[in-house]
Amino acid sequence: MFKLKEVYDQLGNVHDPELDQSLPYLGFIEKAEVNDSQVNVVFRLPTYWCSPNFAYIMGEDIVEEVQKLSWVQTVEVELVDHSEAEKVSVGVTNGKTFEEVFPDKTDGTGLGEVREIFKRKAFYSRQYQLIRHLIKNNWSKESILAMNWNVLHLLSAEDQQTKELAQRYFDICQHFQLNKEKEELVLSDHEGKLILEEEFDNYLLHARKARMTMEFNGHYCKGLLQTRYEHMPPAQTI
Repeated sequence: MFKLKEVYDQLGNVHDPELDQSLPYLGFIEKAEVNDSQVNVVFRLPTYWCSPNFAYIMGEDIVEEVQKLSWVQTVEVELVDHSEAEKVSVGVTNGKTFEEVFPDKTDGTGLGEVREIFKRKAFYSRQYQLIRHLIKNNWSKESILAMNWNVLHLLSAEDQQTKELAQRYFDICQHFQLNKEKEELVLSDHEGKLILEEEFDNYLLHARKARMTMEFNGHYCKGLLQTRYEHMPPAQTI
């Protein structure tokens, strides 16, 4: 039972690339099973025709995250109720690339570019959530722009919601290899460029659009999944 909990904890780190929400939270994980050092994970998507490249990204990430557990030797991934279920399941489980499995659906550049596009969207979405939270807690535009990570860490120690939002933003900053030391300013774009005061309002509008798109798509996909499957597992926290 403890091993299974560890598996689900790792699956909580796997996100739908388009929605930036975890697969357990979205209800995409149908089940996970542990047999000694082997883990089997079954996942599903909202529709029969969901994009195969998104499915493949999720499958690869499932394997990567679960294999981080020291006791895991093999991970078998099964996508169900999908037009390309067999290809995705067999390809991911056997460590094949998307180009090898779907040569007709790629230009040969792989999934790296798709991943980065959605990572950038996730960056601005998470950043917007943090900014809006600070504004609601009476932080001015000037004080937010001047905030460094040391201040944000102190705020996080006092409030759980701030801690969660700051951690999610910090994690995505790490992906872009941004230097987030204690004295570094919290706000920058995904390339590390600091935000000027006169740019703040337009910048926030851009970040808000990214967040709203992800929220809308997330609600839409969860609704489709609930309609498709009558009995849904309880949603898990991100």
